[in-house]
Amino acid sequence: MLLTEFGLDNSFLESDELTSKSTNRKLLDLWKDYGVLVFGNHQNPDFILEKLKEKISPKVYLEWRDAFSDYKIINLTKTWDTFCNYNDYKEIVELKDIFKTGITEPITLELIGQLPNYISYCSHSKFEVVEIDDLDNSVNFKLAKKISTKDIEYQDDNEKIWEEKFQSLSRFTKNIVIIDHYFLRNIIEDKRKGRQTNVEYILEKLKLNGKRYNITIISLGSNNSSNNYNDIISEFQSINSSHLKQTYNKIHIISCNSNYFKVLAHDRFIQFDDYVCTLGKGLDVFRSIDTPQCTFSMVKEENSDIRKRINLVHNYKHWEHEFLP
Repeated sequence: MLLTEFGLDNSFLESDELTSKSTNRKLLDLWKDYGVLVFGNHQNPDFILEKLKEKISPKVYLEWRDAFSDYKIINLTKTWDTFCNYNDYKEIVELKDIFKTGITEPITLELIGQLPNYISYCSHSKFEVVEIDDLDNSVNFKLAKKISTKDIEYQDDNEKIWEEKFQSLSRFTKNIVIIDHYFLRNIIEDKRKGRQTNVEYILEKLKLNGKRYNITIISLGSNNSSNNYNDIISEFQSINSSHLKQTYNKIHIISCNSNYFKVLAHDRFIQFDDYVCTLGKGLDVFRSIDTPQCTFSMVKEENSDIRKRINLVHNYKHWEHEFLP
């Protein structure tokens, strides 16, 4: 998973390590790049910020405050006890359905390490508890970092690719942008050969999240008097009258000329809100053919030039069309 859902133990605020600027910034950096903070019904962001304010410098406090405003957060109606109040570590592992990484302070970790059935990392459930000052040893965060630059291998299974690279990103996203020179052409080719298209595969996966997305597709779609154009419109009209229309608020297609992709978008991208994924072979990885090996990387939008590519798209536009369910 590219994003790690983590929860804060109720004793988290007692940690003396929170007086360290580097400890705070380590957590904030991981949260920003690879994390989703899970809040229980018993937790209050304002209370946490007030308690942090007593321990940390004003500058670091402002960084925490900005994080609560800008970083990914889930608010749940579920609750959990302070970790050291449990009698068996199996009871703590049951929190796996709420978050995968619990963050606590050193004394609590020492106490739960003495509980029956303690294990530092449960490979079956992917659950772990780590102390605030030892986040470099979080298995889940280390795995997220690794996956963010790990190649997609030749003949990798589509299901594995989606689960490993995109499932968590899609769950916490509202807006998706695809920039892929060959995306529309491949849809036409696969439809003519009777294969499931990559756009159908992606929409089926997004539908499982039970939410609607704003989807923009930037690709080469020929001019609007061509047979390819007619086939593209026909395919998306078909999608727009199927069960897949439950997946989106709109699909906005922008067909650009080849110069756009030569000059600005030779690489291929899929963006989930402020996360930008670059794929060497683009969304070919979700076609009903052997998956090609290709490079993969994920970065935050602030470390990418994708916004410039999107802003300049109308300088190269052939046509655009919007589909509303």
